[in-house]
Amino acid sequence: MSRVTFVWRAADAHGAPYVLYLLTDHAGIPWEDDGLRLGDETRAAMTQRFEEVLSARGLPWMKVTGSQKERLHQAVEGIRSNVEHDFRFGPDDLHDREAINL
Repeated sequence: MSRVTFVWRAADAHGAPYVLYLLTDHAGIPWEDDGLRLGDETRAAMTQRFEEVLSARGLPWMKVTGSQKERLHQAVEGIRSNVEHDFRFGPDDLHDREAINL
């Protein structure tokens, strides 16, 4: 079984989709060998495959792009907008807002 197949089977076994899946774009951030992931040459194809699978499954997702700071901002705002109907965020909930420069 391929690593990719294993990952999607594990996701299927989870059974409950998340409120929002964050897909990090391969473009704009250099690849770093961490000993776990495949090489840089697979990144574009994997990003495209993740987009296809998330869309085909009808799961809520967004792609975060740009610099690390921009990606963090997009992720925080995406999560906030997707859960704000269930949760209320106050100053104490995001006490690190200044620390992450949002």
